[in-house]
Amino acid sequence: ALPTLLDQILYDPQTSGGLLVALPPSSVEAFLSRVRSAGSRHATRIGEVVAKADALLEVTAAAGV
Repeated sequence: ALPTLLDQILYDPQTSGGLLVALPPSSVEAFLSRVRSAGSRHATRIGEVVAKADALLEVTAAAGV
C-alpha cells in the first residue's frame, strides 16, 4: 500500500471511472486524433511505460502540461 500522502497526490476521486488505454508510442497520435474527432475533447496522453529505474516511484509531468 502507498503511504497516505502519495495516495492522495496520485489518486483523484473526481476522475474515477475514466478510460485508460495503453498503446505503443507510434500509435498514440493517430488514436488521439480519432478519439477527438469522435467527440472526446479531453482525450490526452498521460504518461509512458519506461524501463525499471532505481527509484520505486517516479512522477513527472508530461510535456506541455
